[in-house]
Amino acid sequence: MRMFPLLFLFLLLALPGCGNVCDQMCTAQADMIDRCLSTWETTWPELSYADREGFMTRCSVVYGDALSGLEEGSTEAVLLEDRCAQDQQTATTDIDCQSLVSIDP
Repeated sequence: MRMFPLLFLFLLLALPGCGNVCDQMCTAQADMIDRCLSTWETTWPELSYADREGFMTRCSVVYGDALSGLEEGSTEAVLLEDRCAQDQQTATTDIDCQSLVSIDP
């Protein structure tokens, strides 16, 4: 009976890590854009996306699906994982909203 709370806690802790590193990057970038829209005095449509979900869909197709389609450990997969990790770091540490030019999708 005590196993259920431990299993629930494990699942709860695992949720933020869902998806591959590129999917996580997409979420970090969407969070940054949401935070910076007023600073940039723009909107999702002005950035060529209907909304946050439109950005997430495109980003996931461009990066997350691409990574999933590569052979794990291949040179291409490692390079893409590295790029996604770097872009995720940029999005999560950008405090002055200057990273827009580095966001590609």
